[in-house]
Amino acid sequence: MSRLSFPPQSVEFLAAALGLKSALPELAHALSDDSREITPGMIFIARRGVAHSAQAYIQAALDAGAVWVISDEAYANDRVTVVADSAAALVALVEVATGRSVAELHIIGITGTNGKTSVAQFIASTLAASGAPHTEKVGLIGTLGAGIWSPDLSQLQPTHNTTPGLLTVLVQCSAFLTQGVRYVVMEVSSHALAQNRLCGLPIRSAVFTNLSRDHLDYHHDMAAYFEAKARLFAWPGLQTALINFDSPQVEELLERLSPNVDCWAYGLGAPDWRVADCHQITVKKLELNAQGFNAQIATPVGEASINPALIGLFNVANVMAALATVLALGMPLSVAVPALNQVAPPLGRMQR
Repeated sequence: MSRLSFPPQSVEFLAAALGLKSALPELAHALSDDSREITPGMIFIARRGVAHSAQAYIQAALDAGAVWVISDEAYANDRVTVVADSAAALVALVEVATGRSVAELHIIGITGTNGKTSVAQFIASTLAASGAPHTEKVGLIGTLGAGIWSPDLSQLQPTHNTTPGLLTVLVQCSAFLTQGVRYVVMEVSSHALAQNRLCGLPIRSAVFTNLSRDHLDYHHDMAAYFEAKARLFAWPGLQTALINFDSPQVEELLERLSPNVDCWAYGLGAPDWRVADCHQITVKKLELNAQGFNAQIATPVGEASINPALIGLFNVANVMAALATVLALGMPLSVAVPALNQVAPPLGRMQR
């Protein structure tokens, strides 16, 4: 369900809190960005879609009893307020309604064709096991579900998409803040990026795993598919980029980064001049066996041996992505390695 309930407040008050003008005296008690969810007394956020105009849903919401509509498209009705950015208005309205700012969170976004779920689990597991400040509870949003990370996944609720819609994520983030969460690990799909589903979220760390042929029924070609993924690396407020330097797209991704973004590059091969300006994590020696792998890894803060019970060369890359992420957050290598040695693959994935 894509809706948020809150104590009744006047539309006039809410509009003023957002820097908007409205003289509507009615009280609102909930909001949604899905016209099918609207009932009397609710606010409807009408967002322009990829294939549909926002106007297609405004009248349906008004007919259902919406007391106020915020839209990024003009509509001739005194209950409709037009804004330049309806996504930003939605974020601001949720913050006013809940009294909490999503900016308090550090969201780690993971994108790529393969490995998103594993890397998300490895990062969440490592953070939660570290004992570091603000990691007692780690939020997770993705294929496994949404909620507080735990090894048995018992606190996760199912999600309909790898990356839910903006309001759904905002409601979940509000719950995270109430629960004392600081770090949220989120899988970021190309569909979500192409459809601007995550606008306004504080994605501070962006992880790129790899890119191969997939979802071309939606993106039509590899260039458009890559462009969708690359949006994450030009994200407003991004602080750190973690990029697989074995990827052919590494140069193009680096070009997207703002000069103040801290870059970490990880991979299985030998790094070259393309990532010379990045912190590098490389494999010096690797042994694969039926029990997992043993890798001697060099990092900017020292060398270490990592030997989790994970099968397959792809899992070596996934572990390195997780290691780069937590090191970039300031976790000591001596803390990260024991935690990574204990990670398990997502349920149903390859394990010994």
